[in-house]
Amino acid sequence: MAIRRVIEPASVGTRRQRMVFDALSFFIPYDLPGERKVRIGEPGDGSYVIVDRLHKSQPVMSFGVGPSINFEIGMAERGHEVFMFDHTIAKPPAAHPRAIWFCEGVASVSNPPLRLFTLAEHMNKLPTGCEPPILKMDIEGDEWSVLGSVSPDLLLRFDQITLEFHGLERIEDPAFNGIARRVLQILAKHFTLCHVHANNFFRETTKHEPLP
Repeated sequence: MAIRRVIEPASVGTRRQRMVFDALSFFIPYDLPGERKVRIGEPGDGSYVIVDRLHKSQPVMSFGVGPSINFEIGMAERGHEVFMFDHTIAKPPAAHPRAIWFCEGVASVSNPPLRLFTLAEHMNKLPTGCEPPILKMDIEGDEWSVLGSVSPDLLLRFDQITLEFHGLERIEDPAFNGIARRVLQILAKHFTLCHVHANNFFRETTKHEPLP
């Protein structure tokens, strides 16, 4: 068997490098003078950083609960009404009087038999006339399609967004890079990124499937 090493032209490598750097540039955080950030939840996976300018009357919409609701309980204990969504588990691991559970997921296109609904449909569950809500999202890679499909007007209904981005190890792939840059551009146009940290809790090898 003969093995031939493929040597990539320098121009190709330069274009790929620029593509990667262009996408990663959206993860540069900015200072918010006079603002204080706070991490809600227990140390480790399942906690999230937000700007601590919250009002108890602001509801929280949390998509992707899984085995940990440290953030959700923390926000409920602060006085917020928390709407929790996850169609991949039978019930959350804990309960709180101000935390409301829905065995439903979020997707770019509704699929009621799989208990998947759009972000716009889920927002109809919020109290009429409520203050701008907080959005938390950890949906194992589906955040790209969900955020890429919502209108700017809908996103601007949220006061803050805290979320996990998945799949960034594929940022060199042109198809994924294009999707990621489109979503990051949408967010950067309407929000100010003020915090970034890496989560190396584990490398996911299987995707959660909805319950039967």
